[in-house]
Amino acid sequence: MTENKQIVWLSSGDQHFGKEDNDRLFKELDHEFLQGILELKENGMLPNVIFLDGDLYHRIIRFNERSGILVIKFMENLLEICKNNQIQLRIIRGTKSHDFNQLDMLRKYETQYYPIFKIYDSVGSEEIPLLNYDDGQTTLKTLFLPEEYPKDAQAYYKDWFSDTYDTVQGHGMIDFVNIAQGQDKSDFETQIKSAPIFSADQLCSISRGPIEFGHIHNYDSYKDKIHYTSSFTRYSFSDKGDKGYLLTTMDPTDRTSFQVSRIINEMAPTYATINIDTEEFDSAEAKVKYIQEAKNSYDHVRIVSSDPEDAKIIKKIVEHDPDVKVKIKNKHMEETKVDDKYKFLLDPANKNTTAENIQQFIKVEFDQELPLDIIEEIVNSQKQLDVGKIQILAKKEKKNSEPEE
Repeated sequence: MTENKQIVWLSSGDQHFGKEDNDRLFKELDHEFLQGILELKENGMLPNVIFLDGDLYHRIIRFNERSGILVIKFMENLLEICKNNQIQLRIIRGTKSHDFNQLDMLRKYETQYYPIFKIYDSVGSEEIPLLNYDDGQTTLKTLFLPEEYPKDAQAYYKDWFSDTYDTVQGHGMIDFVNIAQGQDKSDFETQIKSAPIFSADQLCSISRGPIEFGHIHNYDSYKDKIHYTSSFTRYSFSDKGDKGYLLTTMDPTDRTSFQVSRIINEMAPTYATINIDTEEFDSAEAKVKYIQEAKNSYDHVRIVSSDPEDAKIIKKIVEHDPDVKVKIKNKHMEETKVDDKYKFLLDPANKNTTAENIQQFIKVEFDQELPLDIIEEIVNSQKQLDVGKIQILAKKEKKNSEPEE
């Protein structure tokens, strides 16, 4: 039995395996998260519970590709730590265009690591027994809010929101987060229209302790009671501020007395946008030196310039150091952006067939599961697969799959 004076848990969201450098992500999780758990143990703060608050995956991934192998390895390493230290582990489904139904691949671990591991892909609550606190005599009453898409959210959550909990763990949008409050639009994950937006005040009214959510990549909080975990690491130039996860301590005798702090991922890659139009240089050599210093200071550098001659300078730098990611952005040209949910189509690691890519596109765009054989038949017969046909086929398949009343 661990003699914790406080109930302790960790909340982490938005790992996004399959998005960027998966080997680096795995190393960061191993050093900053898994080793961090053991360091907390050494300091007398062994977590009683660990919550993974959605978007473990970034896209549909094959489990024989590198990202698939690494996500399973990460989960197995985490589960072994939890098993050896009797830490409860709970994971919830995130945005459907990221996690899809891939958490089902981890279902076997619910049996293998019973009773310490459980997956929530729909709303639910649990009195989690704190096994390493006092042999499970103390519990943490938790409401789980994975991202779901009910037609009538008020009716769907009514019974769940009529109770009171020690903490709420979820994934999705809460109404205190909006662009009008100064948030950068790039902070937001792609918002699915049918996803509910929860009321911050309502969540606060049903929870004695903190409400902790995944989905927004930059840390944000509300009245010191609602906290977004932030993404675990940085993935792009829009990822600002410190990254990491949350450490929460709670008084077991007064569940309204708690403290939420952030554990920073010191290994998160750094991104910097350098606008050389705003700088003055005496010579081309001075400009090269400035860019060299910038790329030596950050992992990823984006150069913004309106001068086409700068492209030649940057090209020279890249030729001598091909591993450096340098981009030039011409202010006179409109930048073409690809919606994040469609980036799998351009991913070099994507080994899907044309039919498989179409199937995934239909799932993302229309939330319909169209059988692969139907798509292959159309592709092989060289018929035109336009958006209208996709919608008709998807709706027809959905109707055929619905049980008769």
